[in-house]
Amino acid sequence: MNKEAAKSINDLMMEITFKLESSGSMVKSNCTEEEFRRYSEAVANILGEMLTEIMQPIYREHPELAPEGLKY
Repeated sequence: MNKEAAKSINDLMMEITFKLESSGSMVKSNCTEEEFRRYSEAVANILGEMLTEIMQPIYREHPELAPEGLKY
């Protein structure tokens, strides 16, 4: 993947990560504890898949795009 496309995808994945993580407070305020727990688990699964299947391959090819301290 060329660097420009990799950067665009990485930026989008970071934006999605932020939005998913931020959504937890809305769920916590409006749902039961069990619903919040299930939601949090689902978000963690999504973020894990994004990291291993999308972001890590980008970072292996373009290590300069990886956040500092991230092991990939």
